Amino acid sequence: FGHVLAKPHLVLWCLLGLATISTILPLTFFLAGLQRIPSGQASIIAMIEPVVATVAAGAFLGEELLPQQLLGACLILAALVLNAVLKK
Repeated sequence: FGHVLAKPHLVLWCLLGLATISTILPLTFFLAGLQRIPSGQASIIAMIEPVVATVAAGAFLGEELLPQQLLGACLILAALVLNAVLKK
């Protein structure tokens, strides 16, 4: 990466590309999808997104999941199940 860091304009383009590909586009698509479904389903999807991100980080990136993170994920999933059961 030394040759890239020696050229500030390349660093800027790399940062803009990274921001666009990893943040702006996914968030735009996520929010556009939420607008197209009923509010109840949107809230469930919005609640489960951090759980999926945490599990994906552990599975694909080798991140160590702390007990507190696993407990939080279990609490979120339990709340979603409880919500689904109470609505029936």
